Formats: sequence, C-alpha cells, structure tokens
Amino acid sequence: MTGISHPSSGMAPAGEFEGHVAPTEVDDVVARHRLVPPPTGQPANVVLHVDEAPVTPARVLLALADWASPREDEQALRMLRGAAGSDS
Repeated sequence: MTGISHPSSGMAPAGEFEGHVAPTEVDDVVARHRLVPPPTGQPANVVLHVDEAPVTPARVLLALADWASPREDEQALRMLRGAAGSDS
C-alpha cells in the first residue's frame, strides 16, 4: 500500500485504494479483485503503481502529492513537517 492507503499517510480513504504491485503479479491482482477500467470521465477508485521498488515514507509522500488535491497535499505537508520535527 502507498499514498492514501498506507498507514503512515494518516489518511482514511473512502472507497479508494492505492498500492504497488510487482509486474509479475499485475494480471493476478487484476483478475483476483475483478478490476476494470472506470467508465469514461469517471475517476478510478483503485490506483496500482506497477514496479519492484519497496514502499518508503518518501514514496508515500510522492504518491499523496500525485493526487494533486487539497486534502492529500495538506496531509503530505503534515507528514513533511512531522519528519522535519522528529530530526530536532
């Protein structure tokens, strides 16, 4: 999990999921969860990032910022401020 779905994000997604999946697992995840593209003009409620990299706090921040919405941007700023404060 990452972005809005990762526990460290402090977000409580309502009917949305964001996560990372390895390239070799994409087809299985899509089939197992019966994922389909959203209707034209509708936002997706599942966002999968296909890659091999582990989820780190920095990736959670980037994923939050990628949503480009006020709620997620504000939470990303809170996480950054918290991280900066923990180093003092």
